[in-house]
Amino acid sequence: MDGNKVVPMATPKKIRIAMEILNLLILCFMAGIMRLSVQKVCEGLQAKEFLSQITVLPAVPDFILLGTLASFILLAAVILLRRRLAAEFKLSMVWMAVLEIVFCMSATRCLNMNYNGLVLFVIADLMDWFRGKRQKLLFFGLMFGLYLCADFNLMSNQLVLIPFDEFLFYYRTDVQNMILGLKGILTSANVILFVLYVVLLIQEQMRENERILSLNDQLEYANEQLKIYALESERMAETRERNRLAREIHDTLGHVLTGISAGVDACIALIDISPEQTKVQLNRIGDVARQGIKDVRRSVGKLRPDALERLNLTEALKKMIEDITLTTHTHIVLDIQTQTMKFNADEEEVIYRVVQESITNAIRHGNADQISVVISRKEERLTLMIRDNGIGCEEVHAGFGLKHMRERLELLGGTLSYHGADGFTITAQIPIRWGEEYD
Repeated sequence: MDGNKVVPMATPKKIRIAMEILNLLILCFMAGIMRLSVQKVCEGLQAKEFLSQITVLPAVPDFILLGTLASFILLAAVILLRRRLAAEFKLSMVWMAVLEIVFCMSATRCLNMNYNGLVLFVIADLMDWFRGKRQKLLFFGLMFGLYLCADFNLMSNQLVLIPFDEFLFYYRTDVQNMILGLKGILTSANVILFVLYVVLLIQEQMRENERILSLNDQLEYANEQLKIYALESERMAETRERNRLAREIHDTLGHVLTGISAGVDACIALIDISPEQTKVQLNRIGDVARQGIKDVRRSVGKLRPDALERLNLTEALKKMIEDITLTTHTHIVLDIQTQTMKFNADEEEVIYRVVQESITNAIRHGNADQISVVISRKEERLTLMIRDNGIGCEEVHAGFGLKHMRERLELLGGTLSYHGADGFTITAQIPIRWGEEYD
């Protein structure tokens, strides 16, 4: 024998099939005994003595067997059909479950309510179909009532029934005991299979719950890793951009300031000797300074969002909101209450970045699905108000995003305020140089 051979474990499906076969055997056994007994009594001319033992006429012998088997076959057909159509027709499943109960009670009634183990088979079949606590409580309540309705001792007070042992009138005492013993063994085996099915089903559901919890933990860990990776990528991008800007400024301003410094020294030396030559030198210094300003503007211009390079501020904001809405399915309303939306490049960039960061924070940290962005003007101040319906927070700890926004605004003399009592609201105010031009 191979010591490493794995013995396959029983599954709820296999147990349910075993219950189906066992119940078919029990029904055939009991219906066959009842049919044969009535037939033998009639053939042995013992009908009068048999009828004196019972309180109601038994059914036609062939009906007992055929009615029981027909009810069970219809029950099995409904079960098979329901399992094949369960994923497609949810409404039909209720009626099929009702049919299962009807055919179950029909087979039980054909046996004069002498066997209620078939109810356990129906319960086992329907058990994993009901989900949720309320549905399961309702299901167990209905099945408990059905089990009681199929009990001979309870129903004999309501219906005139013939006990199974009275159908054994024709047989000798030892044969009667053997038949009753076999019936008890088969009935007990059905109960054991039902208990085993319930245990295996519970274990299977527990394993499924554990698997789902494990997947959730893995997903949370992956999300945390992605957040860490995103932060690291952002820091690396910022570091690279700082290094690039530092190199640009070093190469540009270093050269320009050196030339200006040398030129000023020359002017100091020449001003008393040759004023005309000093003017020429000052013009040269001015040219160098203006060229340096152009180079610095070119370097700084590379930090502007690409949308602002191609579109005006209003169109860039609308494009950004459209992209975010399409990718996150967040409802974002942009309300621009000022007609003047043409600012200097540094002002446009700050406005764009504040709106962008606020929306990002609302979705990422606040889990918001509705965001309103209001841009209004009062005298020479522009107000940005970004409000969301997210989870908010009573005590706000400023992170990198809020600190970055505040630093950008302070460079323009602006202010930033926020509160998270009802969702999260960010208010930014910027003193705007309306229509002014700077060289």
